[in-house]
Amino acid sequence: MLTTKSFVVNSKGDWGDWCPLKPYDTVSPIMIRLLVREIAEREGIQNPYQLADRTGLKYESCRLLWQGASQQLNLRTIESLCRTLMVLPGQLFELVPRLGESVTAEELQARGKRKKRAK
Repeated sequence: MLTTKSFVVNSKGDWGDWCPLKPYDTVSPIMIRLLVREIAEREGIQNPYQLADRTGLKYESCRLLWQGASQQLNLRTIESLCRTLMVLPGQLFELVPRLGESVTAEELQARGKRKKRAK
């Protein structure tokens, strides 16, 4: 029987110990966090107005992206952000488990690799 390692986030936001999952256990949904603001600030963009100016996107869209509150992105928006911020599409997002939800070891490993590439 195959098992997968799973990590659980505790109330302090720290990673807890791993526990084995059964093959057909489902991993809880994971929240996706936008990293637009962090990347833009690294590129010298200081606010949503400057982001809108450089990307050609509407200010309201850039404000939502800046605050990490955007719920839906189309491919043209992602392309514009990638070209302006000089990143790959996957670098605009981070998987963040919700409190008490589990994350597989493979997801943790992928997260660590992505952070190393972004630096």
